[in-house]
Amino acid sequence: MKKSLNTDKQCVEKILKYIQNIRQALDHENVKSYESLDDTISAKFAVTQLITNIYELSKHMQETSLSSLKEFGKIRLRTTRQIASHDYASIDFKLVYTICLKLIAKSVSDELSEFIKEDEDGDSKHDGQ
Repeated sequence: MKKSLNTDKQCVEKILKYIQNIRQALDHENVKSYESLDDTISAKFAVTQLITNIYELSKHMQETSLSSLKEFGKIRLRTTRQIASHDYASIDFKLVYTICLKLIAKSVSDELSEFIKEDEDGDSKHDGQ
């Protein structure tokens, strides 16, 4: 059974922290392209693990909450997580870099922040009722 909306809010808060960690990993290693990501082992491991963590958190959320996150929902987290977990040697770091850029996009962060704000304001549109 899926967890409650309170857990959805907690998941989104953690997802936002992981997105910030992706930004920091890319900035710390001065990654500006998929080629530079592919050449930087610490950044490769960091961002693939963070994408995996984000995907795993999203699996604990209610479908109604996930479907309300349109920008976040467009990101192919599952595919990258599957490859990172089961076939790391075949990861396409162009895809991983593209996913990182989508995750750190302002539209995704704003959408996730708004989800938290709506929950704090008592908005129940995410509760599936």
